[in-house]
Amino acid sequence: MNESTIDVDGVGVAITDEGPRDARPIVMLHGGSRTLADWLFVAPALAERNRVVRVDFRGHGKSDVVPSFDWGDGVADCAGIVDALDLRDAVIVGHSLGGMTAIRYAAEGHRCAGVVNVDGFGTGHPSEFPGYSEAEAREKLEGFAAMSEKEFLDPQDTGDESWMDAAVAQYRAGVEAMGLRWVTAEPLVRRGYRQLDDGRWQTSPSGAINASMYRSLFMADHWAYYDKVSVPTLVIRSTNDDHGMDDPETVRFLEAMRVGLDTLLAEQTARRPDFAVEHYETGHMVMWEKPAELTHSIQHFVDSL
Repeated sequence: MNESTIDVDGVGVAITDEGPRDARPIVMLHGGSRTLADWLFVAPALAERNRVVRVDFRGHGKSDVVPSFDWGDGVADCAGIVDALDLRDAVIVGHSLGGMTAIRYAAEGHRCAGVVNVDGFGTGHPSEFPGYSEAEAREKLEGFAAMSEKEFLDPQDTGDESWMDAAVAQYRAGVEAMGLRWVTAEPLVRRGYRQLDDGRWQTSPSGAINASMYRSLFMADHWAYYDKVSVPTLVIRSTNDDHGMDDPETVRFLEAMRVGLDTLLAEQTARRPDFAVEHYETGHMVMWEKPAELTHSIQHFVDSL
């Protein structure tokens, strides 16, 4: 596996590149607040038959530091990598934010043979919540946005090496609860920290990057992009929607989002013969919980093109 940095409009975007150079390219995009290491349990198997390029969005992982991150920056990073490496007939695969980015990338006419969105649906547009008026939904979403921005900006995101080691260690219990070995997953977690010029460590992405990323997605009508996609599309939908919320009204609102999402997916499936949805009994981190199954789904989709 080769690691390198590609210049995209003056920003260094870190990638890994593995698999046969003459095989079908698969470009893999990570989710918000994450890095390309999230694909650690999927990419090697896909690379046996495909050229697999994983991307750290700008400001994330080992890519260059930037002052802010907009959803459109992810599209630019993906397009820049595809062009720089001349990846012909690539399949763009993304998780969460990366999945939304893959859909927008195709909708805006960038070259690819197909797209796979792994559980990337954002926080919702006010029109997507049956049982709520758009004004009511907007008020709810604004409350979630304020809470989320506070959660991104308030925690410490910079410290010495012992702070970083302690922050990394906090992930261990959750990783092992999913049946993953910590010795394998720890490098995945550590990619989410970068050393600054003064020797301190900072989360990568930083709190400021995460907050700006969330703002760029706030109430985005990303379903409008689906109608503009002209290449085969696979959507992976996780069915474990337990967000750990106790407030009955919040639970009802999230249930409305689930119903609205399923309705929109059904409409796309009915409208487009090249649009498919697969449901996984997992939480949001599909590639960690069922990597073999997800690898199979992606490879089957690639083989169908």
